[in-house]
Amino acid sequence: MSGAEEQSAFQKFWRSASFRHLINGIAVGDVDRDGKIETVVATPTELIVYRAEAGKFYKAHEVKQNGSRINIGVDIADINDNGYPEIFVTRLTATQSAIQSSVFEYDGTNCR
Repeated sequence: MSGAEEQSAFQKFWRSASFRHLINGIAVGDVDRDGKIETVVATPTELIVYRAEAGKFYKAHEVKQNGSRINIGVDIADINDNGYPEIFVTRLTATQSAIQSSVFEYDGTNCR
C-alpha cells in the first residue's frame, strides 16, 4: 500500500472524544425516534445519551436516576412494542448485595 493509500484509509477512521468517566455499559439505538442512532453510556452513577451528528459526538440527554445505586450495565429494546425503545439499566444496590433493574423511556421530551 502506498503512502497516499494508507493516508486515505486512515482518514476514514473516526474516533469519538475522550471520556472522563468510567464506562460500565454501552448500548446503541434510536431512543427518541428521530431516525438517528444514539449511544447510551452507563457510568457508575450516570446514564448519558450521546449522539454523533455532523462530525461531532455530544451529550443529547442525561437520564436522571434516584438513589445511590451503581450502574453495571445497559441495553436498549422496544419490549412493550409501542415504538419507543426502552433503556434497561442493571444496577447494584448501595450495599452491593443485590441487583436492581430500572427501565427508562423517552416521552417526547426526556427519558423517564
